[in-house]
Amino acid sequence: MSDLIAGYGESVITPPMGVELCGYGFYRERRAETVLDDLKARAVCVSGGGTLLILIACDLIGFDVATADAIRKAIAAEHHVPIANVLLACTHTHSGPASEFVRGCGEIAPEYVRRLPELIAAAARRAALDRGPCAMRTGSEQAEPIGFNRRFRSFNPIDPTLSAIIFERKDFPICLSACSCHAVTLGPSAVVSADWPGAVVKAMERDGYRCVCFQGFCGDIDPICYMHKWGSGTSADLDLYGLTLKQHLLNIARNGQSVKLTALAAVEKRISLPLEVPPDKTTIDSEYRAILARENNAAFKKFADEWHKAADREFDGLCRYPYLDNIPIQAMRLNGMNLIALPAEVFCEYGLKLRPQLFTPPKSASDGRRLDSPLLTIGYANGNTGYWPAKTAYADQADYAAYLAPKIYALFPFAASLEDTILNVCRKIMK
Repeated sequence: MSDLIAGYGESVITPPMGVELCGYGFYRERRAETVLDDLKARAVCVSGGGTLLILIACDLIGFDVATADAIRKAIAAEHHVPIANVLLACTHTHSGPASEFVRGCGEIAPEYVRRLPELIAAAARRAALDRGPCAMRTGSEQAEPIGFNRRFRSFNPIDPTLSAIIFERKDFPICLSACSCHAVTLGPSAVVSADWPGAVVKAMERDGYRCVCFQGFCGDIDPICYMHKWGSGTSADLDLYGLTLKQHLLNIARNGQSVKLTALAAVEKRISLPLEVPPDKTTIDSEYRAILARENNAAFKKFADEWHKAADREFDGLCRYPYLDNIPIQAMRLNGMNLIALPAEVFCEYGLKLRPQLFTPPKSASDGRRLDSPLLTIGYANGNTGYWPAKTAYADQADYAAYLAPKIYALFPFAASLEDTILNVCRKIMK
């Protein structure tokens, strides 16, 4: 008999109206006017065999690593567990407020952000108090894609894997899932929304579930509605995405692998990532002129000016030590499901390569549906350090994720060896 117990808790983290929303270009001053659906911090607390894990998803753009660390350490101390046992991720909705520094893409509202740690801790506290005996099912399905690869405007490569854990309780089941698609459906509107992850939760709640939906490795994936027109999505699209993924989650709840043994574990490794720092300030000046040439408008010039000043100021120190330190790589095992959590906008190729390298895919289901390897990939987890592109992206000096986006998040690109470095660490940590 399993001694597994699991609980669910949530807190509303919807910002006040007038707060600047994050994303969709530079200095848009896009401020919240209406609420389509509340933003929430949702938590699952699961324990058994002497181990307790807390997994939290926030409907926010992201946190920097230092902020995520502070929140996780406080929660870990309250529940008497190592920090590795606390996973704090964001769904990266662009219909929410700025919660980390992203140059030019939304000003942080200090009073709102100051309230977030306690609201998130309260969700975890409620989940711990709610715990009750449960059975558990795990599984993955290849869902109809809700996103496409925006770099190639194609469905290749994408990661349509929908992985889930179902905690079967007598009062209500709890679903923990992840899928990979940027949460940008509604475009640059003034509406507050949890986007498609929130739509999945609402769809599951209508069937009596509590649900936590994580964002996957979606750095190069946009919603399908963007294939027609950028920023053209509606609430009807959100409902469709939520219903589509709900059907697969219910399939997993019915047909997933039933787990009898309690085996919970968590581990975290901190690494340093090398940066491609220019050889001299003359090169920085050349990059500055190249940014200005990319788009001729006042907002882009303001962004370029701010980056240029910051790059010039930090250049000498980064030349001496061209690394970004304290990068958390986290892995968890919840019985038959394994989790990899990375603090970035990770390209889908990382997950596509990790699954067959780490695990032997299970057999197909009896009804012919193709099942995938038991790996749940979570992005924007325990911080957000910007884009982690596939190594092929570095061949194009005009690639947004490889070369421009680092100027939004920090200053300089990661080294082109980034993908190999991260995949190697993930393989080691899973062992």
